[in-house]
Amino acid sequence: MSEDQPESKEQPAKKKRRSVSEFYEDHKVGIIGTVVTAFLASSILGYRSFEIVEAGNFGVRIKNGKLVSDNLEAGIYSKSPIFDTIYELRNNTIILETTAGTGRNTHEQNMLTADLRIHYKIKPEIGSIALQIDNMVTDQGKALLEEVADNSLDSVVGERHSMDHLANPQGLLQGLADNFEWRFRQNNVPAEIDSIELLTIHIGDGGNPYRIPVQLRIRRLEEGKAGWAVESMAGPAAVSVQQAGSIASPKNN
Repeated sequence: MSEDQPESKEQPAKKKRRSVSEFYEDHKVGIIGTVVTAFLASSILGYRSFEIVEAGNFGVRIKNGKLVSDNLEAGIYSKSPIFDTIYELRNNTIILETTAGTGRNTHEQNMLTADLRIHYKIKPEIGSIALQIDNMVTDQGKALLEEVADNSLDSVVGERHSMDHLANPQGLLQGLADNFEWRFRQNNVPAEIDSIELLTIHIGDGGNPYRIPVQLRIRRLEEGKAGWAVESMAGPAAVSVQQAGSIASPKNN
């Protein structure tokens, strides 16, 4: 090579421009995954942005753990899917049948249980619906009421001997109703008892307890009147009517 000949420099190859179709072919798995994820996320958020309250029910709106509205009528409601929750609850009377009593609960340490039929309504304007909403939504509060029924019966029957309760089932039922109300208020339960039916009393443990049919009902007096009416379920005649100006705290809790 001549010394006077200029040294040649190798030129870098120009980068080939890729078409959109080529780029898509190389990255289509990632692109499709991103699109699908975005679509699913928007669909879920869109679905959760609305809540339907069915006819015959009512809704409760809770935002950031605080009650916003406690009486949403049937309809479709928009909400924030992250901070806002609308719960649907029954607007009619709920019936719970349970056998109340947990053990040797009478004054002489005998075992007394009772078959009860409890009629109640969920009322968010009393108690604390925000505090108890999980209990009320799960099974309309039935598990919570079963626990209250056990504790109330144990408390009431513990004040006397078994035979005293058999001689005065009206008094037992009156004590149950008052104890229920007291426990509801103590635990901020957003519900109200309409009536309690005392169907059967069982005394004794083991496989063969004494079974005494009772068939009494205690019902709340009409609105504007305080107290309860105790009546026989066999007929309309009232056995006794007791007025209760206020609910007394039970002696045994």
